[in-house]
This record gives sequence, C-alpha cells and structure tokens, in this order.
Amino acid sequence: MADSVTKKLTAVPFTAVKLTDRFWAPRIDINRRQTLPAEYAMCESTGRIAAFDMKWKKGQPNPPHIFWDSDVAKWIEAAAYSLATHPDPALDILLDEVIARIVKGQLADGYFNSHYIPFERAKLDKRFTNLRDAHELYCAGHMFEAAVAHFQATGKRSLLDAMCKYANYLDKTFGVGVGKMRGYCGHEEIELALAMPELRVEEPAKTRDGGCLLTRGNLGPHRRVQRHGRHVPQSGDPPGGERRVGEEGRVTLHPLDVACPPLEAGVDAPKLR
Repeated sequence: MADSVTKKLTAVPFTAVKLTDRFWAPRIDINRRQTLPAEYAMCESTGRIAAFDMKWKKGQPNPPHIFWDSDVAKWIEAAAYSLATHPDPALDILLDEVIARIVKGQLADGYFNSHYIPFERAKLDKRFTNLRDAHELYCAGHMFEAAVAHFQATGKRSLLDAMCKYANYLDKTFGVGVGKMRGYCGHEEIELALAMPELRVEEPAKTRDGGCLLTRGNLGPHRRVQRHGRHVPQSGDPPGGERRVGEEGRVTLHPLDVACPPLEAGVDAPKLR
C-alpha cells in the first residue's frame, strides 16, 4: 500500500470488534457455546486446573506436564475474547476462580510454572535448565497474553498483576551481568507477549538493569550449542558473567520494558548449575 493509505490504518482492540456476518458469526457462537465449555472440561478432567494448586508430590500419578500451563492460558485468552462481546456471568466467575488458583500458586519471587514448582520441591527438576525443550518461557508467554486479554475484556488486573510480577522476575533473572542468565525458549512465544503494550513501560529507554530477552540466531553455524543452556564463552561476555543458550545459539539482549513495579530487594536469581 502507499504510505498515504497505510498511515490512515489504525489498530482497534478486539473488544471493539463484533462480527455479524453469515460465515464467522455462527462459528464464534459455536465457539462460545460449545468449544469453550469443552476445553475447560478437558483441562479440568486431565488435572491441568488442579495442577495450579501445586500439590503434586513425587510418586503420585498424573504429574503436571511441561506445557500444561499454556493449555489453560489459551482457554483463558479465548474465554476473555468471548466475554468482550458476549457477557456471560457464569464464565466470568469461572475465570475468576481459575485465576485465583494461579495467583495463589505463584511463588513469592514471581515465578510461576505448575510443572517446575512441584518438581523443584520434589528435587526432580530445576527451572531454567532446559530452555530449548521444556516450554518454560513459552508457557510464560501464553500466560502473559492471557493476562492482557483478560484485562482488556474485563478491566480486572488480578492475572495481569501476577504476570507482571512474573515478567519482572524474568527481567531480574535474564540479562547482562554477573549472576544473570542469557537465554531464550526453544519454542517461540514469549517474544510476542512481551511486545504487547499492556506489558510495556511508557518510556522504553528506561529499562531495568540493562534489559533482557530475546533475539535468536546470532551464533555462527559452526558454534557448539549445548542442550541445557550451560555457559558457552563468547566474545563480549561481561567479566565473570554467565551465558545461557537456546536451540539456535547465542542471544542478543533487548529491553523487556515491563510496566510493573520492580522486584522487592533481596530476591535472588537462581544459581546456574
């Protein structure tokens, strides 16, 4: 398009869009009446909702899977889209109940993951040790997007505030400097979420501690990449710093720019193994 045309285009929020045509409108109605209840029923019956209570222990059946959080987050986001144009008190209450369990399960440092929290307690696994395969930041990204959609649709900040706290934790954990990690998820998603305006500061230049995350593929084709993201020395590393890598290699850090309160003092990033 010519510049004169593209400059006239303005994005509108999904809350301002309602489709009444003969193709999409019936499918949206089926989604609201049939798909959303079916998706929730599956999440509940398979243990995905209960996993947010963080009560699973070693030896028990049905351990929380690494990507369960993303499944529920997608349902939350879809339900929020539906609420924006079709108010539903019962669905609104159900969302509040699920979100309350998420908020309660979140750790004090801001971290949230229904697989890694109980698995760390059982000493079976540790967060941020397999960024390539474990969907950890992928799940975070979907939770961030769900939080934004829920806020846009309802005006409620319960999930958004919790996920801002999580995003701040990631900002403290990943970045440039001693004790920080560099890395990105093998499954792209969090990059999309961090670009959403509701998760950004008004002045992007004012970043915390140098900013962090996420650009891919800056490593030459013959550099060695380790699966679990352990330290790979590169030119430009800060003295004494640590580097973590994903499936493609070295990352260049970009600002996170999250519009949330800074982390409380004294919350340390996890040590690299």
